[in-house]
Amino acid sequence: MRPRSFTTVPAHGEWTGLLGVCLAACFAVGSPAVGRAVPVSTADREIILDRPVALWRFEEAAGSKQVVAESVPPDTAADTDEPTVVPRRADAIGTAMLGEAGPRPPRHPTADAANGAALLGDGRGFFRLADAPDLRFGAGDSITLEAWVHPFAVSDGQQAVIVGKGRTGRPEVAKDNQNWALRLTGVRGAAAVSFLFRTAADPAPEAAPAPSDGTEARAVGAFHRWTSTDVFEPDSGWHHVAVTYTFGSPDSIRGFIDGRPVAGAWDLGGATSRPPVMDEDEVWVGSSLGGAAASTFPGLLDSVAVHRRALSPERIAARWHVDDRISAVPDVALAPVPEDAVLFEVIEGVPDGTGWSYTPREPTERFSREFFAMTALPVRFDGAGVRADRTNPFVVRARSLVHLPEGRQRITVRTRGAARIFLDGEKVAELKAPGQRTDGHEKMFQPDRTGPTGMRIVQPGDQQAVVDVDGDGGRHTLHVEVRVGGRGRRPETGEFAASIGPPDGVPTVVQASGQGSTGDRVPLSDEGWERLVARLDAERERVDTAARRAAAAGQDEYWRRRHAAARAFVLASPGPIVPEVPTSQAAYAAAVHNEIDRFVNARLIEQGVAPAALIDDAAFARRLSLDVRGIVPEAAEVEAFIADRRSDRRARLVDAWLADPRWADHWVGYWQDVLAENPNLVNPTLNNTGPFRFWIHDSFVDRKPIDRMVTELVMMEGSTHFGGPAGFALATENDAPFAAKAHVLARAFLGMEMNCARCHDAPNHPFLQQDLFGLAAMLKRGPQRVPATSSVPGDPARLASLAISITLQPGTDVAPAWPFDDLVAREAVRGEIRQPDDTREELAALITSPANRRFARVVVNRLWER
Repeated sequence: MRPRSFTTVPAHGEWTGLLGVCLAACFAVGSPAVGRAVPVSTADREIILDRPVALWRFEEAAGSKQVVAESVPPDTAADTDEPTVVPRRADAIGTAMLGEAGPRPPRHPTADAANGAALLGDGRGFFRLADAPDLRFGAGDSITLEAWVHPFAVSDGQQAVIVGKGRTGRPEVAKDNQNWALRLTGVRGAAAVSFLFRTAADPAPEAAPAPSDGTEARAVGAFHRWTSTDVFEPDSGWHHVAVTYTFGSPDSIRGFIDGRPVAGAWDLGGATSRPPVMDEDEVWVGSSLGGAAASTFPGLLDSVAVHRRALSPERIAARWHVDDRISAVPDVALAPVPEDAVLFEVIEGVPDGTGWSYTPREPTERFSREFFAMTALPVRFDGAGVRADRTNPFVVRARSLVHLPEGRQRITVRTRGAARIFLDGEKVAELKAPGQRTDGHEKMFQPDRTGPTGMRIVQPGDQQAVVDVDGDGGRHTLHVEVRVGGRGRRPETGEFAASIGPPDGVPTVVQASGQGSTGDRVPLSDEGWERLVARLDAERERVDTAARRAAAAGQDEYWRRRHAAARAFVLASPGPIVPEVPTSQAAYAAAVHNEIDRFVNARLIEQGVAPAALIDDAAFARRLSLDVRGIVPEAAEVEAFIADRRSDRRARLVDAWLADPRWADHWVGYWQDVLAENPNLVNPTLNNTGPFRFWIHDSFVDRKPIDRMVTELVMMEGSTHFGGPAGFALATENDAPFAAKAHVLARAFLGMEMNCARCHDAPNHPFLQQDLFGLAAMLKRGPQRVPATSSVPGDPARLASLAISITLQPGTDVAPAWPFDDLVAREAVRGEIRQPDDTREELAALITSPANRRFARVVVNRLWER
């Protein structure tokens, strides 16, 4: 059946009746156009026709931080086929993720083929909706709570919230104010439906202590919980759950699983005719108690609905349209394990947390290696060839065929994050995520030396699982999954490795056999691991370099055009007049070895300074190495150079050391200082260049042209914290960060000191506040407001006595503007900008344009200064 369309009206529309007025007054968050069509599947239509006061369909795109909770006014004619839907805004908090797959055909034939769902995972994630009168229930009011759920696991005694009002932990409301809630309860590995509320006339707290441990075993009297005796198995696909109840009528409680009524009992507080708490607390979907992990729903939710009436069993049954011939949980097809390699896969888009509650996902990266070990993943690069971030967290899955010799064998797996270890498809071990503290009071690292003599100890931050098995001399599949990164954690693998050996000996790192294998067995000892790391690092550097250059090649055509235009501009421009060194000045003429020497020697003649003699080969080698590589040359290098009798040996040595990767190392420190807003090493959050130092190194290793390098810096794309130029945008303790970045760029590449213009017009430089904030607005891609700190304190009389002018007042919005038309006009770079409306790209083009001769002069001066 084709999806129906229901009418969405303005949230400020006029409804007849008190409830409609409350809807319009309390939930107005925007005014959608009257009659806007909202595609609705047959399954959703069944819910909407029952006039819910709140319905979360979770059709928003992945990454959205707001969701729509739809409401149907209760006074809509009961026989209408197209009721009016009012949108309300709900916020996604924490680890809650959208864009997941909900119930879909063919198993759920009435659902939309692209039906979405929300993933809560096992971290602090939920959706919050503001209070409203129609979400409050009192004595005599009926309620129906329903949802489609796909829990991955529900621990025994866990109370996983589907939807509830109250007990959010917000300071504005009472602590134990459970208005109502629909939850799942863990019962001996299964999931039961649970309904919870607290009565309004509570006894004293001493007589009715609030539940605090997730089990609610201590709460009596005030809290009333009904739990079904029928259950279903978690991680068995999508299920529909619902409860209906009339407050004040304890016998009215009804529960449903998959469209059928289920039995149950009031197992906490007993049945009661007292009314529930009714207050201004929010409605949360997916969690309660401030977002506590024990309350967070461990899986997927869809079509969560709240109704102000008790739906009939027939209406609940109408939700369950399922083709039982189709598997509820589709099999996950893993890529075949290679015969002669270890297969690594990166799985992104997993929720934050410490467990494994996420739907199966296709890997975003897949590569093979010889060893079941790594210290870092290959770097990801974006379309410009700059370092980019993976989603955080992600999972690394490693699989390989391993040989288990006959007899008792020990499999040792070391990881930094939580991990699961499988052998031939059976889980044999699991590592929990290590605890983390940031206050400096964690326990001091104590090396564990209980392993065999000579075995490398587990390093700080890492952990290991040990599995003893009986080997049969055959090949088996070893499968390890590791969670990497997450909130408060760097996305690092640590010393990840799997090794096998006798329980009383040093194990050997698992190594793939077959074509491409070196056959060099690596023991898990200090010496063996260090040797392996050197090989892994060298291999990863080769892979990263090839991947970076391949990604950057996508931009090469653009830069070829720009550089061709630059060469044409230079050739059409008058060149410098090269001074002649008179032959009568024999000493000076003899000291001319290149065109630059002519400029130097002409000035020496003017100053009457004799030219210096050429230094000997040993001094040349030392100075060249210090200048180019930043290190003193090794004795063997100097000896080989001196022994070289070719006439062009000095030019050859220059070329050789310019090709040395340490040439790039040497430049990194210099540009880190030049580009740092606050050069320091103590606190990297204070706007220094640590976050993008790897991009600086990559740029010099790849011999990147300076105009391309500066353009990438100005665009601030790629990774923010782990080596991309987006790290240049990081700013803390700064209320106008783009003004600070504009100041850095102007100083670094235009030789303009605009520091004074942060607060007033510069008294000793020709720069106004307007100039700096115009550049800042270009970087910001929109108006830049002058902050309150950009001012000079004092009364008008004092300010008038100062030798400065203040032409921008705090609070002024400054539009994007290029203030240096005398260097290059904005019109001159129009053809070089790929996104004409992007003022940030325009700024990069203006700085690096060949028509901007100041850029070339400043860069040359920085080279000479270095």
